[in-house]
Amino acid sequence: MVHRRGNCSGAEHERLREEREVPDVNASRQGFVPIFEQGSDLCWDAEKQRIVSDYTFAVPGNETVTEAINWACTIRRADQIADINADGVVNAQDQGLLLADFGSDQNRSDLNFDGVVDGKDLGILFGQWSDTYEPGAD
Repeated sequence: MVHRRGNCSGAEHERLREEREVPDVNASRQGFVPIFEQGSDLCWDAEKQRIVSDYTFAVPGNETVTEAINWACTIRRADQIADINADGVVNAQDQGLLLADFGSDQNRSDLNFDGVVDGKDLGILFGQWSDTYEPGAD
């Protein structure tokens, strides 16, 4: 399963765009999921569990170019993807953030990675609602 989070660019990412699938958040309970900022050039290749991106620089013959490449992402537990504010619990604070993003394509609240924050994401949030977090508990 491969899905895109961010604005991937370059020929290497064409496969990621074409094969984009919505991840089953509940099926990957043992891992982590990266959440990229809006407009990020990064992509998540869930099949290979890696972050990928293409960088292209035009370099005239016999010249050397040094370019700084900086990027950032938020890592969330796959079994606690609805913890939008990363405080260790899924509660009314996360619900408030999701409702503020409702109807948008805001990555932080698009919990099922389908490109829109909607009732499906709210359902995921309610399914993960907790006062505390206990690894492995359902």
